This record gives sequence, structure tokens and C-alpha cells, in this order.
Amino acid sequence: MVNSLNSLLLQALTASGSSSELSVKDLLLSQLEETDPTMALLLNYLTQRETEQSESELFDEDDIDLDLPQSMRESEKAQAQEERVKAFNHLRQTVNDMYAELEEMRARNDDLAAALGACYLCWGEDSRCKICGGNGHPGSFEIDKELFAEFVIPAVYRQKQESMARRSSRNTRTRTYSNYEP
Repeated sequence: MVNSLNSLLLQALTASGSSSELSVKDLLLSQLEETDPTMALLLNYLTQRETEQSESELFDEDDIDLDLPQSMRESEKAQAQEERVKAFNHLRQTVNDMYAELEEMRARNDDLAAALGACYLCWGEDSRCKICGGNGHPGSFEIDKELFAEFVIPAVYRQKQESMARRSSRNTRTRTYSNYEP
């Protein structure tokens, strides 16, 4: 990815004189959309907010009362900057939280795949998978016995208990109705 980003930057810099010029930001965004759609959405959102804020700042500067003291205008700018920093920090924290959650979900997926003896990347659904070549359905690999005991056995036990309870309930109703005499 680094090489492709470098080539895009080089391409943007060499094309700076052409009429069909794309900004470096647009080139990077298009590359990012292909490799990491989530991050591309976040970057697109930040770019959009930045554009909206700069447009609103231009409008605000035109409407500034020239009689206002310079210190008041500077304090408004400082406050706007502080708000942008807070918004950016909030967005950064959201991205960090999302990545942490993604890593946690990947770890759970890997554990469950190991418990079931499946390919952790594609679960046997991708014939081009580097790990299994599409042959990694559950039961294809040796299971991890500890993870199997942690994930699968409790679920099977509960299902069996519920099945026995339903069966017992049906038998009780059948006996009750068969003993009924008008």
C-alpha cells in the first residue's frame, strides 16, 4: 500500500501542470476507498467538514462588525479552533474505539474458527483463500479442544436440555389428554 500511495503522490506532483489535475487528497482518497472503505468514509467526512467550516468562516468574516475590537475576533477564532480540535479528538477516539472493537471481533472469529476446525479467514467460502483454498469449512482442520469445550459444548448442552424439556412437555400433554374420560 505504501508503494501505491507513493506512486499516486508522484503522479499527482508530476501532473500539477496539466488541466485534468486531481488534488493529492482526491488521489489518496480514491486509493483509500479501494483498500480501506471505512477509513475512506472517515476521511471523506473530515474533508467535507473542513470544507463546510472554511466556507462558513469565509461567510462569518464578511459579516464581522468592523467596530469589534481585534481581541474579540481573535477569541472567536481561538474558540472555533478549540471546537475543531475537540471534534477531531472525538473522531480520533471513535476511530480508535472502532479499531479496538474490530480487533476484538477478529480474535473471537479466530477462536471460534479454531474451535470448529475452520479456516479463520474465509470459513471455506473463498476458493482463492491463501490459507485453505476454499476448503476450510468447519471440521476441515483439527479442532482446538480447549476452545471447543469453551464455545461448542455449552451450546450443545443447552440445546439438548431444551430439546429434552420440549419432548418431556409433549409427553406430559399426551398422557394428560389420553387419560381424559368424559
